[in-house]
Amino acid sequence: MKQLLLIRHCEADGQGRYIGRSDPSLTEAGVAQAHKLAERLNQRLCTGGRFLVLSSPARRCLETASLFTQGTELLIEQDSDLWEVDFGRWDGWHFSEISANDPTLVDEWAKGRMDFRFPDGESLSDFWMRIKRVGCRIRRRQNDMIVIFTHGGVVRFLLCFFLALPPSSHHIFQIDIGSIAHIHLYDT
Repeated sequence: MKQLLLIRHCEADGQGRYIGRSDPSLTEAGVAQAHKLAERLNQRLCTGGRFLVLSSPARRCLETASLFTQGTELLIEQDSDLWEVDFGRWDGWHFSEISANDPTLVDEWAKGRMDFRFPDGESLSDFWMRIKRVGCRIRRRQNDMIVIFTHGGVVRFLLCFFLALPPSSHHIFQIDIGSIAHIHLYDT
């Protein structure tokens, strides 16, 4: 058995907007949240076992992860498949801006079809393929505990992957900033 902790990064500049490939830093409040998150994680985790810390290459994830690993011998391994979905030209926009500028595309997106592509960005099917790739790599790792710092969309889709749910089920999960989803994976 291995344990996964899927952690959404703490508050970053632009929070409340669709932030995919843009790369903001944590806000002052986000740094304070990350310190509290690190304390909570350190209280929950035992020091034994084979630990692995994975992170999206995004600055907001790496900053959150580094506050957890600070003062330890744990290294952060970056995985580009843990990047948030590429929202294309919608990156940095509020939903109200998206719906005002692209109402037809918003209607298409709401249908939840995997062939939907964000304008000038990534399709949901390509995103799902990335999630399946990283999920399979995580499953093969020989670590007892894997702590993953990533994005809300990635956490939702990884939960679907590990729970064998269709990717369209990702909407059933609420993933707040700085939240932890804890999963136990058993050998099958």
